[in-house]
Amino acid sequence: TSEKKYKDLMINLSHDVRTPLASMLGHLELLTESINEFSSNTLSTSLEVINRKALELTDFVEMLFQWTKLDANEEKFSFSSYDINEQSRMLIGKWISIFDKNNIKYSFHIPEKEYHCTIDPTAYQRILDNLFKNILNHSHATQMHFSVTQSGSYVHLLIEDNGIGIKPEDQNLVFERLYQCDLSRHSKGNGLGLAIVKELVQKMNGTITLESIPHIYTRFLISFPLQST
Repeated sequence: TSEKKYKDLMINLSHDVRTPLASMLGHLELLTESINEFSSNTLSTSLEVINRKALELTDFVEMLFQWTKLDANEEKFSFSSYDINEQSRMLIGKWISIFDKNNIKYSFHIPEKEYHCTIDPTAYQRILDNLFKNILNHSHATQMHFSVTQSGSYVHLLIEDNGIGIKPEDQNLVFERLYQCDLSRHSKGNGLGLAIVKELVQKMNGTITLESIPHIYTRFLISFPLQST
C-alpha cells in the first residue's frame, strides 16, 4: 500500500541520515579524545572521512529538499526559450574534470546548430546533474556518453554508461519516489535523484525513458518539444 511504502521510505531516509552522521561523530570523538596521540597520517585520514561524509549528507539533504518542494508543488519555475545545445555545453563543462578524476572516459556530441526548447535552465541543470551523479555514484561505469539529436519536432538527449545496469523487473520502477531498488547501483541512494529528474522533465513537457542491459549499458533518453520557428 502507499502508506506502507511511505513508512518504508521514511525508514530508509532516516537511515541515510544516521549512517554518515554516526561515522562523522565517531571520528570526531576519537579526534577529541586522543588528538595528541594521532600521527599526521591518521589525523589526515579521519578528517578526510569526516569531510566526505559531510558532503554526502549535504548532497542528501539538498536532494530531499528538492523532492519535498516538488511533492508539495511549491517549486517555482521560470520557463523561456533556450538553446538546449548551448545550455548543455555550459553544464557539461564542470563535469569533465569530475569524470577525469574518477577515471571515467567520456564522449559528448552536441551539434553546433541551435535547438530551441521551452525550459527552466535551473531545472535543466538539475536534470543533468542528477543523471551524471547517478553514473558517478551508482553505476561503477568506466565510460559514459552524452548526445543531443533532433528528430521531427523533438530534441532528444541520450545519457549512456557501461556500468552494472538495472534489471528488467526494476526498469519500470526506478523513477517512482517511494520505490527502493535493491541493486548495488542504488545502494548509496534512495531513488530520489531519478524521481526528481522525471518530475522536472515532465514539468517542461518532456518525457524520459530507460533502457538497460545489466553489465552492458544503461541509457536514459529524454525528449523535449522543439520550439517552432
